[in-house]
Amino acid sequence: ALGASITVALVIAAPVIAAFLDQPRMVPLVKVSALAIAFGSLGSVHVALLSKQIDFRTQAIAGGVAALLSIVVALTLALAGSGVWALVWQAIVMSAAQTIMLWWLHPWRPATVFQIGSLRRLGSFSVYHLGSTLLEAFYVRLYALLLGRGFGAMTVGYYSNADAIRSLPSSFIGGLVGRVALPMFSAEAADPLRLRRGLQLSLRVSMLLNAPLMLGGVALSDPLVEVLLGRQWSPASPLVQILCLAGVFFPLHLLNLQALMARGYANLMFRLEMAKKLVGIALLFAGIPFGATGVAWSQVAFSLVAVIINVHYTRQFLRYGMKEQLWDCAAPVFASSVAAVVAFLVNTQWATPALFRLLSLSALGAIVYVSLLLLMRAKVVGEAVALWSGR
Repeated sequence: ALGASITVALVIAAPVIAAFLDQPRMVPLVKVSALAIAFGSLGSVHVALLSKQIDFRTQAIAGGVAALLSIVVALTLALAGSGVWALVWQAIVMSAAQTIMLWWLHPWRPATVFQIGSLRRLGSFSVYHLGSTLLEAFYVRLYALLLGRGFGAMTVGYYSNADAIRSLPSSFIGGLVGRVALPMFSAEAADPLRLRRGLQLSLRVSMLLNAPLMLGGVALSDPLVEVLLGRQWSPASPLVQILCLAGVFFPLHLLNLQALMARGYANLMFRLEMAKKLVGIALLFAGIPFGATGVAWSQVAFSLVAVIINVHYTRQFLRYGMKEQLWDCAAPVFASSVAAVVAFLVNTQWATPALFRLLSLSALGAIVYVSLLLLMRAKVVGEAVALWSGR
C-alpha cells in the first residue's frame, strides 16, 4: 500500500516537478520511473522474510538475474539511441525482474486481511527508521532542485545520469548487503564480540565487490557513458569519476549504521542522520557555485564525513574503529586500485569502439584484481566463497 501511494504521488507530482525545472519533457520520465517503486514494493515482504532467515543465496540469485536482465535492456536501448530512457527502463526492469524472481523462489503469498495491530507493534523504532529514510530521500533529491535553478536542465541531466550510472552497482550491493546484514547483526546484538566479527566479515565481503566496481567506474567512465548514454552525454564522464570515488567506501557507511540499528539505537541513528544531513547541505551549498563538478566533489567530502561520524560510534560500542576498518578494507582497495590504473592506462591508448573497450578492459581489470587477491592470499576470498556456499 505504501509503495502504491508513493507511486501515485510521484505520478501526480510529475508536472509540478517538470514545471519547477522548466523542463516539460521530464513529465513522462518521472511518471514512467515511478513504476520501479510500484514493482519493488511487491517484493518487499519476500526480501524481509529472506533477510530474517539470513538467506543470502536466494536474494543474490534474484538480484543477480534482475541485474543481468536490466543491464541487457539498458545496453540494448542505449545502442538503439534511446538516451536517458535506457536508464529509466533499466531501473524498471531491475525492480520488476527482482520481484518476479522473489515470488518464484519464495512461497510466501499475501493474505487478504489487513491487520491494524501490526502497525502498533512497529513502535518508535520504525518511526525513527522512517525518519532517517525520509531525510536521506530529501537530501539526495535536493541537488537536482539547486542545480536546476542555478544552471538549467542540461546540467541536471549530466549530473543525474552520472549519479544513475554510479548507483547501478552500489544500489544492488547496498540493498543486498543491508538486507542481509541487519538480521545477522540483530541475532548477535547481545554479544558485542560476535557482532563485531559479523561486522568485520560483512565489511570485507562487501568491499570485495564494491571497491572494484567503483574504481572501475573511475577508470572506464568514458566508454561507460558512451555505451549507456551515447556520445552526446560525454560531459557526464568526469562526474561519473568523481561520484564513483565518493562511493568507494559506501559499505563502511551502510554497515556501521546497520550495526547501530541491530543494537536498537534507532534514535541515535536518526540524530546522526540529522547531523550528517546538515553537514551535507552545507557542503552542497559550498559546491553549488562551481556547478555540477562542485556538487560532485561535495559528495566526496560528505561521504568521508559520514563514515567518520558513523565509525566513531561503532568504535565506542564495539571497539572497532577507523584504523581497524580501513585495515579490513585494505586488500580489496589495493587490488582494485592497481586494476583500475591498468585499465585506465590501456584505455587512454586505445581508439577502439566504446563497447569493445568497456568489455575487454573490464575483463582485464577483473583478471588483474583477482590475481592480486590470490597472490596476497587475502582471506576475504575464502570468506566470500564460504558465505556463498552456505558454510
